[in-house]
Amino acid sequence: MESSVGYPVYAINCDLGGDRRGLSLGVNISVDNTWFENPHTSKPSGLNIAHKINETYLTVKSAEWQKVRFATKRFSHTVSKAVSRMNFLGLCDSNSKGLESPEFLKITNDWFDIFNSKVSQIDS
Repeated sequence: MESSVGYPVYAINCDLGGDRRGLSLGVNISVDNTWFENPHTSKPSGLNIAHKINETYLTVKSAEWQKVRFATKRFSHTVSKAVSRMNFLGLCDSNSKGLESPEFLKITNDWFDIFNSKVSQIDS
């Protein structure tokens, strides 16, 4: 057997721990099949960019709108990057304000960070 760069392959080494054994079975690794596609590139739709944001944060009811916890999650760096990624992938309508949203979310997140910080001693 020879690799794509011309070096002969003599062995495949794996400690066969639980995670690695499941992976090797899942991607059909064998003596005859020694390679597999990177799982992240073979299933791009399976990557969750904003994994910390769930439906609870997006469908806030009544007085929960006043809770800072929900606002900090909605206006977070993670959501800013997720919206930016959606724009890049063409998932946002080009006529909407989607192109401006990531920058607004980033500015709001930075504002939260500044006003939630404190200095233990004032410099003189």
